[in-house]
Amino acid sequence: MVIADPFTAEAFAYEWNQILPTKTSWKQILDEQRIDLLFVESAWEGNNGEWKYQFTGSLAPRAEIVALVEECKKRGIPTCFWNKEDPPHFEDFLDTAKLFDYVFTTDINMVPEYRKRLRHDRIEVLPFAAQPRIHNPAKIRGVARDKDVTFGGMYFRDKYPERRAQMDFLLPAAAKFNFDIFSRQLGGAPQYQFPAQYDKAVRNSLPYDQMLTAYHAYKTVLNVNSVTNSASMCARRIFEATACGAAVVSAPSPAISQFYPNDLVTVADDEKSAYQKLRILTRSDEFRERQVHLAQRLTWSHYTYEKRVDTVLETIGITPARKRQTISIISPTIRPENLSIIFENFGRQSYGDKQLLISCHGFEPDENQLRNLSTKHGIDNCKVVASPPENSLADNLNELIELADGDVIARMDDDDWYGENYLLDLYNALVFSQADVVGKAASYIYFEEPDMTVLTMPQMEHKYTEFVRGATLMGLKSTFLQFPFPNGTRGEDSDFLTSLVKANKLIYSADRFNFSVTRNKSKDSHTWNAADDFLFGTGVMKYIGRSIEQISL
Repeated sequence: MVIADPFTAEAFAYEWNQILPTKTSWKQILDEQRIDLLFVESAWEGNNGEWKYQFTGSLAPRAEIVALVEECKKRGIPTCFWNKEDPPHFEDFLDTAKLFDYVFTTDINMVPEYRKRLRHDRIEVLPFAAQPRIHNPAKIRGVARDKDVTFGGMYFRDKYPERRAQMDFLLPAAAKFNFDIFSRQLGGAPQYQFPAQYDKAVRNSLPYDQMLTAYHAYKTVLNVNSVTNSASMCARRIFEATACGAAVVSAPSPAISQFYPNDLVTVADDEKSAYQKLRILTRSDEFRERQVHLAQRLTWSHYTYEKRVDTVLETIGITPARKRQTISIISPTIRPENLSIIFENFGRQSYGDKQLLISCHGFEPDENQLRNLSTKHGIDNCKVVASPPENSLADNLNELIELADGDVIARMDDDDWYGENYLLDLYNALVFSQADVVGKAASYIYFEEPDMTVLTMPQMEHKYTEFVRGATLMGLKSTFLQFPFPNGTRGEDSDFLTSLVKANKLIYSADRFNFSVTRNKSKDSHTWNAADDFLFGTGVMKYIGRSIEQISL
């Protein structure tokens, strides 16, 4: 059972089966449902106002929440309280927190005080996070990232002087750009109004879902910190805006440096530096997109509500019912000389739980060579099969899929280049997009003849689409079993994608990084004999040479 305000309730809803009790329904729920946990947030309203005034005030905790917690304890159900309002509202929620078996706080600095006041050590840190199902970079139809800077929140004239001091140098810098403020108190009490010089920028506040849309429309999002000395407490917008693809520009905070080191979230400490950094981020799309991509990778790995739920469950002694999925890479080849490329690409991958499957089409692999390549690249989970010359590419692909042990299948061609974080990033896209198949439509192509690298279809990044490159396909094994590659001498990949589209399945085109098609001088080295001019015409020249260091991220 969960009692929370709307943002938190939605964020956690994707990670566990939650029931939102009312003051009158909780007894029936306990009698009729198998409840593993009671999780209560420091909510002001609580389940759409149902638990309003229950947790704070002179009469708090009220009888209804006391009765619910006591009944859960009587039935052996662990009870958890999460104060997301620490430290400013520590005292407001302290008496309610005392009711619970476990207490979680957003501020690591408050742990000693909780231990002292509650007289137990069942206190853990639980920061905010991103929910990839709603906080992700997938483009929204009709929304282009063509606005400069935004801030959504409140201005406090009389409270939080450190927060106001941050706004007093961030806002003047932002005002030099295309700047919009979404004020939660427009037209309200005077002490919450933004200074008059920003009147042209101030707009009415946006509902939460529209604020998430705004994170897709603006290049940068400003952040200020009400808590300036905590290594764990920072605003939700840090994680959410980053996940949606905006670059966050923030006043300094230990939490920012802890979560996003190396300026993955941009920090400014005065008006001049804020202006200069905003200018860089709004003018240089390439710089901003690379920075945001790295910050997103960190977010997907460490700062999601899946990770937060795992923290809660592990704290109370419940093992999370999930495991890291194994990715089986399938790589057919007709060229013995390309086996080394396959092993090198696979061995380079940072994603740990992976398996390599190779189909040697029309030739018997050299066992000594396979052992040497496996040793050289540290590969211990590899299957190699020899397939007869009369097999089609579809036959070989489908055979490897059948042999795969992994939950997820990924294609790798035998002559393209796959960067270190290729699998990791594509798997993250599979998770947050909830697509049936992901891949790359926007991708780099290296042309050996003129020695240049072209970025094709750049507009196709982070979009649901009907096309991705066959050499980048990834999806659940069950999807590939349900939709096997159609048999034919050409067009296996496009026919496979067409079958998915006809079945109303989702295809998602991820980022452009960590992959490059190779077009050798001899076009005969490619089975697909498309004209180089046509391929070049689908994109723009980006680099002279192979430029792996530019593509890799």
